[in-house]
Amino acid sequence: MALGLFFGSGIGLAYAANPIVPNRGLNDPHIHIFGDRAYVFASHDRSATNQTFVMDDWWVWSSPDLVHWTNECVIKPEQTFIGKAFTGCWAVDAAERNGKYYFYFSQKNDQTGVIVGDSPAGPWRDPLGKPLLPAGIVPTHAYDNCVFQDDDAKPYIIFGVWDYYIARLNNDMISLAEKPRLLELDRKFGPYGEGKTDDKPNLHKANGHYRRAAHPTSLTYRFEKDRQGWYYTDATDAGWPIRGELNVHLDGPTPRIMSPDFLMSAEAAPRLAIEAAFPEGCAKATLMWRRLGEKDFVNTQSKSFSVVPDGQFHNYEITLSTSPEYVGVITQLRLDVLPASKRGCVRLKSVTLGKDALLRETRNEPSVGIAK
Repeated sequence: MALGLFFGSGIGLAYAANPIVPNRGLNDPHIHIFGDRAYVFASHDRSATNQTFVMDDWWVWSSPDLVHWTNECVIKPEQTFIGKAFTGCWAVDAAERNGKYYFYFSQKNDQTGVIVGDSPAGPWRDPLGKPLLPAGIVPTHAYDNCVFQDDDAKPYIIFGVWDYYIARLNNDMISLAEKPRLLELDRKFGPYGEGKTDDKPNLHKANGHYRRAAHPTSLTYRFEKDRQGWYYTDATDAGWPIRGELNVHLDGPTPRIMSPDFLMSAEAAPRLAIEAAFPEGCAKATLMWRRLGEKDFVNTQSKSFSVVPDGQFHNYEITLSTSPEYVGVITQLRLDVLPASKRGCVRLKSVTLGKDALLRETRNEPSVGIAK
């Protein structure tokens, strides 16, 4: 395999609503189709209240339809060369070859091991009793692997952080056929912006080309059939079913409309577009954002914009990048509608965050309330 591939970190910059396994801490997934089922191989956060990465085990889930999911097995670090309880069970991947299944796991951000099973759900055994990729094998950390089998059936393992390495695996899938090689990237980009990647590399092949896992350039919520994870304080909506919009009643003194948590670098998402209808008396709205590591919203991280209080849908564009406080990794949005003394309903059809968040370019109607 030639170096200089299109390649990049597999970390998604944006995570939206409608999780396949809600509120269970399913993380760092890789999905594979084995037989007539889809299997997700993943790490597992112990609790939503963790202040650091506390990950006691790994999970395998499966689905016949990508909608209904079953927990097939829990893999404990005691089943591996680690040999004891451990809270650094980080990202994984899996592969099938010659009727066996191989589960590659990260021992925190230090090294990578492999276990083997007769099915995608095990039972599992550690054939090496030691790491496949030990600490120090390359100048970067040897973790967060991706396993790729090319069209000629040759298997490869890709791993690392900031710099990525690739090595061909032997046919036994548990040993290296070569010394790991540095991958030359045509472009470095990740959640910290241009010039820097992150961990969790992924490699795909399509139409004869090797490609990086694409970074989303925008995050869009369309309230066509559900709330998309958005919720409210001092406000309620019209309830189910959702038919093309959120109809939010401003009930209390400080109504707030909040997005679910996500991850998006500020540099990658300089603009926000909202398609909304505001009631009479609401002359202004304020958009707030929360950054990675912050427990709550901060008043200085906000931008106000004028609205048309006629109850009709209009497109609003807000340029967030002009705020000196709009930096780093953004994790949540909040829409405040003022004055709160005026009762009424805010109706939302869509919210888009990203470089492509320009409704004027996709609709035949002019945008209003543009905040620069």
